[in-house]
Amino acid sequence: MALHQLDQFLQQARLDPNLAEQLKQPMDLEAFLALASQAGYQLSEQDVLAAQARQEASLSNRDLQQRAGQRISFYENGARRRCLAAQV
Repeated sequence: MALHQLDQFLQQARLDPNLAEQLKQPMDLEAFLALASQAGYQLSEQDVLAAQARQEASLSNRDLQQRAGQRISFYENGARRRCLAAQV
């Protein structure tokens, strides 16, 4: 897993207004991974899901309930997948 690479990618986005703007746009997981790859970060779906789990583990029950309404779901190959907007 490359959680540290995902953290570095999001840190780069905080410093790069163009990248931050791109991440504010709705995108599916494949587009997010492609954008990270273009920026030099080799991430996988598992990295994104692990980061999501790490973040959710630090949230209160109330925060989790509020966030559940903000989650974006999409379907890929008949399977339901989750994609979150990057929090820059």
